[in-house]
This record gives sequence, structure tokens and C-alpha cells, in this order.
Amino acid sequence: MYQIFQLLTSIIFFLCYYFYDIYVASLAIGSMSFIQLAIGQLSGNQITSFEKFSLGMLSLFGMSTWYFRNPLFIQWKVTILHALVALFIVLYLVLQKQSLFAGVLRAQNINLPNKVGQKADQLLAAFMFSIAVVNYYIFTFCSEYTWVLFKSSLIFINL
Repeated sequence: MYQIFQLLTSIIFFLCYYFYDIYVASLAIGSMSFIQLAIGQLSGNQITSFEKFSLGMLSLFGMSTWYFRNPLFIQWKVTILHALVALFIVLYLVLQKQSLFAGVLRAQNINLPNKVGQKADQLLAAFMFSIAVVNYYIFTFCSEYTWVLFKSSLIFINL
């Protein structure tokens, strides 16, 4: 359900941007993220800590972009979130000495050798860090429209 709502939110962001501007789009995505977070909390549905953190950041940065009329808030959110996820994965590997990916699969009764899980963790951390760097480059050196296309495409990459 989270992925469907996330997809819908991204489509609405892109449509609001296309028909209005970055500020209306940011207000829409910030509001929808807040609503999704509230529904997840009030309905008793299992919403993960990562989903809560991600929705909270999206709501905060989206509303900040709209309120302060500065697109850098929503643009930085992608970089910050992906860099933090990469850092979390690396720290988990180093401190726990086991794979986060393999642990998540084990919780779903899928066994994966720790070595394979560690390699998956390393690749995922590198991917997340790469997205953070590419996002920074795009919003710094390219047009706002290019950034919106990149940001909108991330939902499909992440799914």
C-alpha cells in the first residue's frame, strides 16, 4: 500500500509541477506525505521506521519549499535521505558485522548467506550514495525541470 501511495504522490507532484510550479507541487507532496503518515499512525497499519522518517522528511521539506518559496529544500531532501540511508547501511555492516539485507530477508523466512547479503548491502549503499551525488549535481548545475524529471524517475527506480 505504501508503494502505491508513494507512486500516486509522485504522479501528483509531477502534474502539479507541470500545470503550476515547484511550490504548488511541493505543497502537494508535503501534504500528501503528512496525510499518509497520519493515516499510517492512526489506522494501526504497520508502517516501518524508515517509512515514517522518509514521509516526515518529505512533509517537512515539501512544506518548507512552499512556505519559504525556495526549491532548495525539496531538492536537498533527496540528497540527504539517500546519503543517510547509505550511511546507515554501511554503519550497520561495520558495527553489527552482519548484513542488513540478509536480516530483513530472514525476518520473512528467506535464508540468504551473510556473504551474499553483505555484497547486496555494499551495492545498495553505493547506489544510494550515487543517487545522492547525482541529485546534488542535477539540482546544482541543471534546470529545475531536469531535476523534477530526475526526481520523478526515482520513484520507478526505487520501486
